[in-house]
Amino acid sequence: MAQTVLQPFQGYEITLPTLSSSAYFCQASEVWSTVGNRAACCVPGQVCQLWTACNEGTWTRTDGVTGTCPPDDPNCAQLVIFDKYPLPTSSWTKMHCAKDNTAEGPLYREIITSSVPPAATAPPTPSDTPQAQSSPPAWIAGPIVGGLAVIVVMVLSAFWLGMKWGRKREQSSEQTAPSGGCDHLPPRVVQNHGVQRQIQPNTAKSTARNSVSTFLAFGETEPR
Repeated sequence: MAQTVLQPFQGYEITLPTLSSSAYFCQASEVWSTVGNRAACCVPGQVCQLWTACNEGTWTRTDGVTGTCPPDDPNCAQLVIFDKYPLPTSSWTKMHCAKDNTAEGPLYREIITSSVPPAATAPPTPSDTPQAQSSPPAWIAGPIVGGLAVIVVMVLSAFWLGMKWGRKREQSSEQTAPSGGCDHLPPRVVQNHGVQRQIQPNTAKSTARNSVSTFLAFGETEPR
């Protein structure tokens, strides 16, 4: 990757929530340099060998050379630097020696104050905005009305089918029930002037009475 040499400025450290910032720079003889996502303070005019690893005071550079941190800064430290605040889009990692190995930063190369959201305003009081009476949404009322209509239709259908079934049952009972009286008697045969007549058992009582009157008119009696 191509090496990019920038200014001695490294970035701003931002203190929240006041958003106050402090600027950090490389040493007087060094400038801010990046290669890919790595960053370092390098001497201008020389090939900048960035650190690729640092563990327990021992560091390794991109050219494979290793070394140890000095006694004044015996520990490895890592610093993350972002391109801008508050919405960064890229970042770089800088490895160096420090007094302790606690995380440092982060730093931001640029602060965009216009992107900072304004302070939240107080919500309006109840007297400022009238409260409209809420009504159930249509997607809730529709299924309820439809369900009630289905229940009414089912109840009416069941009532109508029950009445129809009851009527058929009454008609069936009337057709199968015995008529009573002489309907249970076997057929009778009477003789009128040599002519035999047969009376069926299911003949109505009025028919039987008429037949008897006819026989009496001719002066004959029913055989026993």
